[in-house]
Amino acid sequence: MTNFMKKSTGTWQDWICLLLGAWLLLSPWILGFTALAPAFWNALLFGAIIVGIAIAAIVEFHDWEDWVDMAIGLWLIVSPWVLGFAAMTAADGLVTGNFVATGLATLLLAAWSLRDHHGGTWFA
Repeated sequence: MTNFMKKSTGTWQDWICLLLGAWLLLSPWILGFTALAPAFWNALLFGAIIVGIAIAAIVEFHDWEDWVDMAIGLWLIVSPWVLGFAAMTAADGLVTGNFVATGLATLLLAAWSLRDHHGGTWFA
């Protein structure tokens, strides 16, 4: 097996984060919140960052990638309230739920990946 294939299949969490980032990038159009500027730009910016970090982690893992993903996950969880669009979309909860679920998944996958890379501990 090539070195790239070994690394890429050994980091399944990063592949899922790549998909989560792509989902976040596309979610304004899929869920129909392109007119809600704070949510729209939040999704585009952090979706792109998650995709970029996931690709970097698949190519060559560094601890900082998972730490940044965990911070982004936390931001995504709280961002509907910090940016004020949770109140604007309270009727259906779909937009807020999208950010909370994507953030929680990103946070958990990054934490899992970090622990896997260090043999069950947080640091080398």
